[in-house]
Amino acid sequence: MSNLAESALAYARNGWKVIPLHCPTGTGCSCGKPRQDPPLCKIGKHPRVSQWQTAASYDVSQVEAWWTQWPDANIGLTLEHLLVLDVDPRNGGLESLAELQAEHGPLENRSLQPELCTKPPCCDGFRWRCVGVA
Repeated sequence: MSNLAESALAYARNGWKVIPLHCPTGTGCSCGKPRQDPPLCKIGKHPRVSQWQTAASYDVSQVEAWWTQWPDANIGLTLEHLLVLDVDPRNGGLESLAELQAEHGPLENRSLQPELCTKPPCCDGFRWRCVGVA
């Protein structure tokens, strides 16, 4: 089982609704659209399933079926009861995060472990998935 599949299943087991997304290919996107400037589509960032808003699922058997069909699918999550903070150091994100924490307190008290991103699109940034943050 791929790391993507394992991660998608872990999210589903946490009760987060998962959506399989297209992925980048050498020539563009797995949906078949070529890489162009300006882009014809958000390469690797759009759903593989129609009506994704209602198709998104935390049912483990459904998630397993999707990643069996598309083992290289990127993972999308619906944001019901979930806040995602994407910190991009290239654009002042660390400074903004420090200001946010100075004003509201450290995120570590209310969040899961930050996930270090080392591949595009986040390029050496961080993501916090915070549950139940008002």
